[in-house]
Amino acid sequence: MDLNEKFEIKSESLGELFVKMNNKTLIYDPYYQRNFVWDTEHQKEFIRTILLGLPCPMIFVAEGDIDLDTHVKYLHIIDGQQRMRTVEKFLNNDLEVDGKQYKGLEQDEKLNFSKYQIGTVRLKYNPEQDIAEITKIFQRLNIGNYELTSTEKTLSKFSDNEFVFLARLISNDKVLTSSAQNGEEADDEISDDTDENEVVVESLVNFRENPFITKEFKDWAEKKDFSKFKSFFLNEEIYSIQQIKRNINTKDVIDLIGIVMNKEFHGRVLDDEEIEGLTSDVLNQKSVIFIKFDKAIEIFNKITIPEVPGFRKKKYFLLRSNAFTLLLALLLNYEYLDHIDIGKLNTELEQFCVSLPGDYVAAAKNSNMDKKQRAIRHEYVELMIKRCIE
Repeated sequence: MDLNEKFEIKSESLGELFVKMNNKTLIYDPYYQRNFVWDTEHQKEFIRTILLGLPCPMIFVAEGDIDLDTHVKYLHIIDGQQRMRTVEKFLNNDLEVDGKQYKGLEQDEKLNFSKYQIGTVRLKYNPEQDIAEITKIFQRLNIGNYELTSTEKTLSKFSDNEFVFLARLISNDKVLTSSAQNGEEADDEISDDTDENEVVVESLVNFRENPFITKEFKDWAEKKDFSKFKSFFLNEEIYSIQQIKRNINTKDVIDLIGIVMNKEFHGRVLDDEEIEGLTSDVLNQKSVIFIKFDKAIEIFNKITIPEVPGFRKKKYFLLRSNAFTLLLALLLNYEYLDHIDIGKLNTELEQFCVSLPGDYVAAAKNSNMDKKQRAIRHEYVELMIKRCIE
């Protein structure tokens, strides 16, 4: 297929694109995409650009296959997610720019906004095209723009990998069920400008339409309530909002699963070959992995984290490296979790924090995700846990 057969370049109005967004035929969140990261001021500046009639960069989309039941051809945004989300937010009156929401614009301003033309580069559907080609395009488009972290590159490269997708579900980077659907109070999301039900509907559509995830995995995942893991992986006492947006919590899940499966520590992050090598075993054990995370986080939430004076993070074991260590120790001792005396563990942890060993403090502070530092911290925490098993 030559270059002209691969791509089609055209101009579309924001009104036309908004209709596709509302119909969920223009999909924001292909699995090689990063999270929505524009702050409010950046969003406002983009809307001002449109209102002034100034040009903006093109968006890039990839055609999906035709759904033979609905006769819909889905379009996946390769590059331009942040622009399109901002447009939708403004048109839904969820963003105020210079004192005005969309509904407060004059009629001619609304008309000009709706008719505003944006260049669209469409990657034509090719049954032989795999996720790697689309991912490479996405990464190339972002060179020198908003630099991808190593974790984001991993998520892009392995967007068709079910081990990595499982990690994204556990970290709640990908949402398939809402807490409201499970009879719970809806938690605040990391962003106050995202409606949870919209996220759920959008994510379910994207998940079902993803051709790179097997039906067996989809059927399994849709029956699980991953929202219960928010209490750890979306806990802003453990992860900053920026860390969550940049998938550091997902990186930690990948690492946790890797250590649990290998039963040994690795340095910093699993490399590509290790992820590929573990994928089959992870998929075979996915139900066990889910159960272990469920129980370990349940116990973690019962622990009273003591405050330690002299540290920036007063609740020392909510420092990311320490929270990682405590959760990992619970995961690796899953078979004993029903026999842990929580009261005794709280006492052990409090006493430990009164007189923190120097090598533990150093291991939590310097290169804290290196193999050696993880092992040092784990040894101390696991001993505490084992002393509390009845």
